[in-house]
Amino acid sequence: MIGDVIHIRPEYFDTADALVELMLSAHQEKGKTLEVVAIGGESGSGKSVTAICLQQSLEKKGWRSVILHQDDYFFLPPKSNHRRREENLASVGIQEVNLQEIEKNIQAFRTKSSSIIKPLVNYEEDKIGEEELSFENIDVLLIEGTYTMEIQNCDFRIFMERNYHDTLANRISRGREPYSAFVEKVLEIEHQLISPGIEQADAIVQKDYSVKKR
Repeated sequence: MIGDVIHIRPEYFDTADALVELMLSAHQEKGKTLEVVAIGGESGSGKSVTAICLQQSLEKKGWRSVILHQDDYFFLPPKSNHRRREENLASVGIQEVNLQEIEKNIQAFRTKSSSIIKPLVNYEEDKIGEEELSFENIDVLLIEGTYTMEIQNCDFRIFMERNYHDTLANRISRGREPYSAFVEKVLEIEHQLISPGIEQADAIVQKDYSVKKR
């Protein structure tokens, strides 16, 4: 997403290194493929920074990767989506996201397509455009977002344990929207929908950034 603000702290790289060790262990010891990795969790829980740090940790091991951000796959751009939520809270949920398009992009990656044309959100302009993403010489596709535990065509799943209460300071620092009772109500709805995803995870990033294998 154009206009997103991401803050990377040193401990995120330690977390990423630990995750890579788990991922490669599953790949090497259990004979599982390692092509598509999903990173899920609630808003502000560290999904984006974990994906970016994972990308660098994988690179050190000789694995090249690219990242798909679920925020680019919402049917409406962020400010328009927020207004729709204000009109009807029942609109909050997985139905806001075009997971079918993500699955389509995953399949293109698995079948060795050289590139895809994917959506690209411009936050400030509240628009959804397009960009070409190359898959040339890419080994791993990283997908981060709130509902990525629902993706079926996935080899390894990582869940961020922190919930919306734990991430309040992070969310305020990102500055996407002012703190309000309405936003907290939206996040409580999302919490009820997203938190069960921990049961689908192969690895959990705990609240202190340590990594737990499931």
